Amino acid sequence: MVCKTPVTFFMYNRPEKTNRSFEAIRRARPTRLFIVADGPKDEIDRWRVEQTREVVKNIDWDCEVTRIYSEKNMGCALRVSSGITEVFLTVDRTIILEDDIVASDDFFIFQEEILERYKDDERVMMVTGWNSFVEYPIEGYDGFFSKSSAIWGWGTWRRAWSHYRFDPLENGEVDAIRIRQQLGSYMDDPFWISYHLQCMDARVWSKLNTWDYQWALAVYTQHGVCITPLYSQCLNIGFDSQATNTKSTHPAKFVPSRLPEVSISPKARILEVTTPATHWYDRASLLLYLLMMQSDIRILYLFHKHPHMLPDGPQRKGWELYLGVFKHPKMCLDILDLLEKHLDHSNLEPIREVFKRI
Repeated sequence: MVCKTPVTFFMYNRPEKTNRSFEAIRRARPTRLFIVADGPKDEIDRWRVEQTREVVKNIDWDCEVTRIYSEKNMGCALRVSSGITEVFLTVDRTIILEDDIVASDDFFIFQEEILERYKDDERVMMVTGWNSFVEYPIEGYDGFFSKSSAIWGWGTWRRAWSHYRFDPLENGEVDAIRIRQQLGSYMDDPFWISYHLQCMDARVWSKLNTWDYQWALAVYTQHGVCITPLYSQCLNIGFDSQATNTKSTHPAKFVPSRLPEVSISPKARILEVTTPATHWYDRASLLLYLLMMQSDIRILYLFHKHPHMLPDGPQRKGWELYLGVFKHPKMCLDILDLLEKHLDHSNLEPIREVFKRI
């Protein structure tokens, strides 16, 4: 295939993963390619950075390539966000992949078609290739409007990215009041709203050195949607000691090692209205994320049974936020049922036993 939509590829210091993820881009043969790379943290890091850049040195297909390389380490948050901003100085849309995301051929087909079809639809802020539950069939459709802004293989437009702010609270309480009002009218789930407001108040983006929470806020405050495929089109191979934000947790047990063998329709059919199924997906995706961030759900359950054991200080609010999963045991069990056919049963069973007790 030849992908005519610009592709933006982010990498840093993982040559092995970069080689695997870039192979998918090579198969898609984009005619316009942006390669964005962060710089080394120190001299020890420099060798891996150079090895990673060597992987993409020779582009062996007809392609206009722009390399946006930093010689100093900017950090994940600033490198990704500034890189996207720089790409949009040149093009009006792009497909975005990071070095730990392996995309299927269907991903590029889906992205190219949907980015063109919805280019002028202000409701749609992004198109993802990630389905939280690997597959989530809705009869008669290939994708749906979602409020879950997954960035493990995605695409967007300049018009949507223009709403992005690296610091959503740069104007202090004025921004906070506006965001609270906009979130309250965007989603009718109190738990969902409470989670995002607490994240905002804690300025999680500065603590985690991340860019994607700010992007999610941009989508939500614009009352935007993300078009989500019924079946995952990407794999995340990045959950290990080289990860930026998931070293201390074990999200890999919730992530498949292979994709379902399906193909999309020649013209993707998109469900554009909210239904009970799409509403459930949005609520359940947040619960799944909270589960993914736990290294051991039994520790969280211990705090649930004995709240007096929660630590005092700023950490307490964070723990209380995660404890929210125990308010929805039936939904958490349904999530595990959905994932079971794609994941290792032995990883899910201890989690299932915890929710059965409630």
